[in-house]
Amino acid sequence: MLANQWAQAKRAGKRASVKIVPVFEQGSLRPSLLNIWFWIDSERHSLKLPNEPKEKRDAKD
Repeated sequence: MLANQWAQAKRAGKRASVKIVPVFEQGSLRPSLLNIWFWIDSERHSLKLPNEPKEKRDAKD
């Protein structure tokens, strides 16, 4: 889990910072995607997490 990774870095004395930007599809109040950037001791990481309802995720499996 990302939060654990960030906490582990902090416990190791590293600097961790995070930027999360939600992406909305037209007219929706629920973000369809989360763009996440994080830095651990100036090393940049990024990922995109789809934000789908559980029912939709379960149907894909």
